[in-house]
Amino acid sequence: MIPDVGKTHIEPRFTPNTIFADEEQKKPAEQKPEVVMNNKTPTLTVDCPTLAPVLAPPSPPSAKITETKRTAVIIFAYDRPDYLKKTLDTVFSYIPKDIPVIVSQDATNTEVAEMARKYPRVVHIQNIFRKKPQKNSPMDKDGYYYLSEHYKFGLQTAFERLLFDNVIILEDDLQIAPDFFSYFVRLAPLLDEDPSIFCVSAWNDNGRKEYIKDPEALYRSDFFPGLGWMLNRNVWAELSDRWPKAFWDDWLRDRDRRKGRVCIRPEISRTFTFGSEGTSLGQFYNQYLRYIVLNDQPIDWSTKDVSYLKKEEYDRRLKEQIETAKSISNEGEITGDERTYKITYNMRDFTGLAQRLGIMDDEKDGVRRTAYKGIIHLRHKGSLLLLVPRDHRE
Repeated sequence: MIPDVGKTHIEPRFTPNTIFADEEQKKPAEQKPEVVMNNKTPTLTVDCPTLAPVLAPPSPPSAKITETKRTAVIIFAYDRPDYLKKTLDTVFSYIPKDIPVIVSQDATNTEVAEMARKYPRVVHIQNIFRKKPQKNSPMDKDGYYYLSEHYKFGLQTAFERLLFDNVIILEDDLQIAPDFFSYFVRLAPLLDEDPSIFCVSAWNDNGRKEYIKDPEALYRSDFFPGLGWMLNRNVWAELSDRWPKAFWDDWLRDRDRRKGRVCIRPEISRTFTFGSEGTSLGQFYNQYLRYIVLNDQPIDWSTKDVSYLKKEEYDRRLKEQIETAKSISNEGEITGDERTYKITYNMRDFTGLAQRLGIMDDEKDGVRRTAYKGIIHLRHKGSLLLLVPRDHRE
């Protein structure tokens, strides 16, 4: 049954697919909608075969993504048509034919809408019923409230209207790696198999060239990275009713949302942001983000064993890593060999250590970027370097 979620229509496939979110939106007289959902009697008719798979029933909980689980990519856009084109071009360079692409547009920028509709495989959804935000603080920027509202609209549409099981989330200022989709398809089953995993991300906050080496290395992280990530239906159902008015990404980093769960992240990022302009006015962009390296290796992840990322095995290996690593007082002692090193740090001294290394030094709800149990993995001179908190406990 289609959820009762207000008035919506999807246009026929021979014109661009657009879902409008506006209680007062009227259907253009010259268009015959294929899907009509209103707040009284949801009805469904699909005459166009290319649109039918988008509206198929959800997969059974036991299905795997490589079998019948239904996955989509959603790209959030606002008023940057040139950015959106760059993102869509890179997505369509690598996307499998069986993964639909949703462009979720906030507000009514004509150029953005026209850009989305130039791509035949795009399902265009549009949030045009924007409310003036009721801000928690007069100092907050309106944009953070609009952005959070837009995310809720887009994810609600993807999971609750279009009934996808997994959604890969991008914004309109991201490029993707050649193995981006192979990576997510391989890791998606872990979201169902390991309840300690909250999301899968394509991003490494500390992924500068001097701190990376292995394109196949993956890690658990207590810090939600964003910038290209996958969420499944079960987690969305848990979050949707409590979705915040603003600052949705920091909200996800709160321990009350994480509940001890982690995200999987790569050593070498599978996305690259070119977003020097936007709601956050390029926060961190010139200092950190512009230097993050995008993987260029077309790795076939279907052949890779990722079972070591499950909590029990990962923790066992991590304990062994820490016990066998050579303890050093500073990174200058690393000789560039193949062994693993560790630097033990006090939390109060972390900022100085991070600034010396050139990695991001901030934290959210007590968690440092990329950290798992306080431990941060880096490469330095080709060697693996662990930053381990002095009070670390198993």
